[in-house]
Amino acid sequence: MNTLKLVCLATVFASGIAQAAAPCNGFELKVKNQLADDLLVTKIVLDGAELNPGGIQRVKANSEQVFTVNNSQDAIGMKGNLVFHTISLPSKDVKIQFDLKNAGLICEHTDTSPVGDFAVEKTRLPGKVHYTITNK
Repeated sequence: MNTLKLVCLATVFASGIAQAAAPCNGFELKVKNQLADDLLVTKIVLDGAELNPGGIQRVKANSEQVFTVNNSQDAIGMKGNLVFHTISLPSKDVKIQFDLKNAGLICEHTDTSPVGDFAVEKTRLPGKVHYTITNK
């Protein structure tokens, strides 16, 4: 019985070390669309890791979409880019650009977004960043 407890404890400890080695795995980017128009996500890129879900996404008006980082590398800085377009014409765009880095026990996030057609507010929380897209 004691051997079983030691094996379980070793497994839990090893999985904790693996998670600590890549703290950006599971990091969330929550994008809230507070516009009256739906947005299409036409570009989802994260160099050095993966963002899920991928592909073209539709974020309806007054709703949100969560993107999760997976398969991040320990010693590689990651550069991310999300591009949104309004569905109505004339189409306007929103660009969210950021850098992520596995820094010890945390995932370090740096926003590098350019000024766009709409205001983008950022709120950094442990393990996630909330982006809110609003009219200027």
